[in-house]
Amino acid sequence: MNRRQLLGLAAASVTAAAGAGLAPAASAATDRRRPPLVFVHGSHGSSGYLVPLAGELIQRGRVALAVDLPGHGAEGYFPIWYQAPQDLHAMATEVSPIAGISLQDNVNRVVSVLRRLGPAILVGHSLGGATISAVCNAAPHLVQRAVYMSGYCCSNGQTVADLFLSKENADSLMHELPSAADGAVVLANRFNWRTNDPNTLALLRETYMADGTNAQLRASIGGLQPDEPYGVSLSDCSLQPATGGRVPRTYIRFTQDRAIPLVLQDKMISDAGRFEVHDLASSHFGVMTKTVELAGILDALC
Repeated sequence: MNRRQLLGLAAASVTAAAGAGLAPAASAATDRRRPPLVFVHGSHGSSGYLVPLAGELIQRGRVALAVDLPGHGAEGYFPIWYQAPQDLHAMATEVSPIAGISLQDNVNRVVSVLRRLGPAILVGHSLGGATISAVCNAAPHLVQRAVYMSGYCCSNGQTVADLFLSKENADSLMHELPSAADGAVVLANRFNWRTNDPNTLALLRETYMADGTNAQLRASIGGLQPDEPYGVSLSDCSLQPATGGRVPRTYIRFTQDRAIPLVLQDKMISDAGRFEVHDLASSHFGVMTKTVELAGILDALC
């Protein structure tokens, strides 16, 4: 192996670094005058599924990284009962050790990254939208722009749970997905992403990745963890007029989303107001199926 190959492996190892998810290798093409982009993942996920999107932006000369929220990614909960063969009894009864993670914990994690990196464009996908709103409230001076990619954006004291139960979300196919456990027993939102039930897999594809293949669906859900703490969904994460409400914001509507329907996306845009709006013809997992198109939108923001 020559020196060039060794340097290539070193750069690859940086992009796989835990915690930040993806960090840019030094490049003469990188424009340091443009703000970095920091990505916040959604429910049950990690920085891992955002790596291709961040990588596309890095190739365009941007600084981009994805954050693992507490209890996710390298800190994720992947118990023995989740492996094959699965122990369905334990899945239905074992209390989640990450149940106590709160919205404030998420905020602390993201703010700690922004303090080291400097003011950034903060991008939240799905449930990650709640965290970026709370970060905008807590540290608006560290956020140059908040971007919601089919993400939850609460207003007027709302919680994500309120939006999930709203009439605008009635057509969300997430309502039809079978839970793996009673949340009152395990103290978390638990789902068996590693199911081999063909009906559930078909519903998952329709819900999250109707514009992708079955192979892409399995690849995308293979790394998802079973538990998501309730703390974020039950907390008031609405933008506060004096702080987070003053941060410039963009909403990227995923127009074919069956998890967060377009009518709910439009309600959040209308309620919060002052959005710059872009459309992407994609499913909820468009962050993986439409990375080039999405990176183009993000790269043009600033």
